[in-house]
Amino acid sequence: MRRLPASAALALVIVLAGPGPARAEEATACGGPCGEDAACALQTGGCLLELEQHRPALDVLKPAAAAHPEDGRLARMTALAYLGMGNTVWAMKRLLAHHDAAPGDPQTRAWAAWLLLQEGDVDRAAALVEGEAPAGEPDGGRRRLLQATVADLRGDEEAAEAALREVLRGRGELYPEDRALLDHLRRRVRGDDGRPVTLRLSMSGGYTSNAVQSAPTDPGAADGDDAATGAPLLAVDAVLRFEPWTSRHVRPFGELRAKGAAPVTPATLDYAYADLGGRAGVELGGEGPRLRVAYSAEGMAVHGGDAYRDPGPRWFTEAHRAEIEFLPVPAFQVFGGVGRRVYRELPRTRTEVDGGVAAVIPLPRGFNLTAIATGRYQRARHEAYEDVGATGLVRLVIPLPRGAMIKLKGMVVWDHYPHSAEYYGSDDPRNDLLGKVQAGPWFPPAGPLRVGVHYTFAGRHSTVERYSYLDHRVLVEVRLDLGGDPATPRPAATGDDHLPLPYGLDDRRDSGLDRVQDLLRQEDSARRGSSCVD
Repeated sequence: MRRLPASAALALVIVLAGPGPARAEEATACGGPCGEDAACALQTGGCLLELEQHRPALDVLKPAAAAHPEDGRLARMTALAYLGMGNTVWAMKRLLAHHDAAPGDPQTRAWAAWLLLQEGDVDRAAALVEGEAPAGEPDGGRRRLLQATVADLRGDEEAAEAALREVLRGRGELYPEDRALLDHLRRRVRGDDGRPVTLRLSMSGGYTSNAVQSAPTDPGAADGDDAATGAPLLAVDAVLRFEPWTSRHVRPFGELRAKGAAPVTPATLDYAYADLGGRAGVELGGEGPRLRVAYSAEGMAVHGGDAYRDPGPRWFTEAHRAEIEFLPVPAFQVFGGVGRRVYRELPRTRTEVDGGVAAVIPLPRGFNLTAIATGRYQRARHEAYEDVGATGLVRLVIPLPRGAMIKLKGMVVWDHYPHSAEYYGSDDPRNDLLGKVQAGPWFPPAGPLRVGVHYTFAGRHSTVERYSYLDHRVLVEVRLDLGGDPATPRPAATGDDHLPLPYGLDDRRDSGLDRVQDLLRQEDSARRGSSCVD
């Protein structure tokens, strides 16, 4: 039998700090003893619970709850006081006593069932939530969610999925705190984060000392000093994903991508570009290994055109690829692709074959390490552009209080052009080695918005001197992360007297870990090779 995460059970126990003088003074303002007066106990006890004065709250609530066993709100507040003192057993006894006195109260019954599940008493919890649930109503949705939890813990995937489907099919209302349980169950039962449509939009602005770095028409230093002019830089990167849930073992997915960068000075604006693409495929597998197969296409336009056309925005290249990703476990991935990239400058047109491995490694104290290694072979129509290369990328996410973090990233890219010697006026084939390091803080999120600042140093050494460079960049990045499901029930309106059921489940979506393919796509030099003319 599967158990709920330990964090869910532990989070039910509210850790108490000793009441300092300020809190003790505030507690006296909540009111005096109430005896068996239910209205007084609810007001005074609620005030004390807000101040986390759980022992005084219990002293006020306990006599009134005993005198009025039919009052569900008194029972739940008394249970909260017990939970705050770490006494789960008596919290459960108080709730069950009320259930015996007033079995028609769905909220107290749900609270008791959840505590029983934390204690591993699945059968007693199941007895409390069995039966039909009113469709579209908050209490009915909560009962269905608890039925799905019971089925999940019993290993009955079919029953868990059926109960979950009823919640989503009803499109009614849920208590606000029940959304956490819904998302938790979608991850456990379906392997689904509950957001079939997501949008990640990143907008950056700052300064670069070398506006040509990663430009699609990288001219090298031979084109004069203007080719490496420092410039203000604006950039945007957006990904719209569609991952509708169809079944646990077969799921389609698709995405639309848009990326662009513009150094905004007259000397460098011609190197601005826009990259548009899309991807569609299917994911196979459930709890165990997963396989993704996809078709990907993209096209790039360059503001300054190229040598074959008059200056002006022109399509510079287009690509069509077949891609595959295999995840034997969630934290490890093997991936590869093959395709054709067509340049308007036909000698550069090439067939691409690449692959790699990636791992996401949780470290102590909430740190996360992502490591990626890739290799590639690019066979061009003209042998001078044939390329063999490899990329290594490592990123460390350091968590800070209140959801802030520091991201550190390092990358090394190597490219070898085995048949290029005579075309570059050298006796030896061209070899490039690029190194890049990036560091910066990300501030606490404000809803779906997050702001980061990062400094990047990049240096490329090439055996063809005009392709060597150094670059320093400082950018401020604003990231918007949106997602949702139209089928998710609406949050029910609640009054001041509503007591949220303390599930203790955290939203784990924003971990600071980007998809592996996104990390590679964000790095132009890793995706196209160390020089974009290859």
